[in-house]
Amino acid sequence: MEELLKLHYTGLTDKDLEEFKKIDYENEMPKIKPTFNAKGFLFGAFYLLYRKLYLEAIAVIIFALLFFKLSPIIGIIVFFSLSGMFYYSLYAIKFQKDLERAGYPLTDKDKIKELGGTSKKAVIGTIIFTIFLFWPVLASYIHYASTH
Repeated sequence: MEELLKLHYTGLTDKDLEEFKKIDYENEMPKIKPTFNAKGFLFGAFYLLYRKLYLEAIAVIIFALLFFKLSPIIGIIVFFSLSGMFYYSLYAIKFQKDLERAGYPLTDKDKIKELGGTSKKAVIGTIIFTIFLFWPVLASYIHYASTH
């Protein structure tokens, strides 16, 4: 399993490997206690996108936006906290699904590499989309602030 994880997870650190070894993969849903991941916390859902956790990143963004409606500060905290605290759990679920897609236990190693890895395009695309989405809001706020 460790060999497959190393193929799937680009840039696997010793700390990451240690966290992934704690996971019980024998069940349908991997069991892991929430563990802090600094990169997930610092970059929020963008780190999930980078790691090809697309649906999970969208869920975090939607959840954070719901809280953002209540309070922008709480929304921002939720955005970064969810990604930081549940990163290993989310990645473990993705890894297990990708193993199944690659034919585990007779896993196609090329397929597992393809399913894993990282996606810089997703992050860049999301940043560009976010800029275009929020630019009118920011421009109207700047205009309003300068006229009042």
